[in-house]
Amino acid sequence: MLAVSLSLDTCGGATVTDATSGESIGNLLGGTTRKEGYQGQGLQFDGMDDQVALFDSTYALTVGDGLSYSLWVYPTRNNKRWETLIERKAAPVSSILALEFGEPAFYLGGLNNAFWIKADTLLPLHTWSQLVATYANGTARIYLNGALVKEQSGLAGQLNFNPG
Repeated sequence: MLAVSLSLDTCGGATVTDATSGESIGNLLGGTTRKEGYQGQGLQFDGMDDQVALFDSTYALTVGDGLSYSLWVYPTRNNKRWETLIERKAAPVSSILALEFGEPAFYLGGLNNAFWIKADTLLPLHTWSQLVATYANGTARIYLNGALVKEQSGLAGQLNFNPG
C-alpha cells in the first residue's frame, strides 16, 4: 500500500513534505502560492502553470492492487474545459483526476478499455468539497463529499503505474 499525507503545514519554501514521514517528496512549481486551506494550510493554483511535482516513486501497481486519491478542492470557476488536479506521468500516462467544466473526471491508463470516467455532478463554487477517486477489482468510483457520484465496473487490465 502506498500512502502519503500532504498536510502542507510542514512545507517550507518550494518543498513539499510528507506529514507522516517528514520526507521531502516534491516541489512547488510555476509560482504556486500557499493559502488558508480546508484544514490548515492549502495551495492556490492560477490555472496556467502552477503545480506540485512529486518525486517519482518506485512503487508499481500489480493486477490485484488498487489506488485512491482524496483531496479537498475549492473551485473558483467552472468554465474551463480541463483543470488537472492529479496526474501520474508514467509512460504512457497512468492516471489523471481532473475537472471538466467543474465536473470530476478520472482516467485510468493501461486498462484494456481505458477511457475517461466522468461524473455529471458540478462541484459547488467557492465551497470546500472533498473529492475522492478510487480503483480496485475492475471498478472505478468517484465520490463527492462522501456520496458516490459515479461508478464504472467491468474494467480490466493492468494500470500504467510503473516508475516513470
